[in-house]
Amino acid sequence: MDYRVFEATAACAGGLTPAQQRHVLALHTAGEHTSGDVAELVGVSRATIQRVR
Repeated sequence: MDYRVFEATAACAGGLTPAQQRHVLALHTAGEHTSGDVAELVGVSRATIQRVR
């Protein structure tokens, strides 16, 4: 897959796929990880994690 196509697709989806959004919610609601930890793990900004919550 062309990287530019993937980048545009990811940007349109808020930077996260639906599966990643579910994973982010599971990690964050478990209370074991901060928003910053989760953001670093999935490679997005902390603000993106806050929008998912």
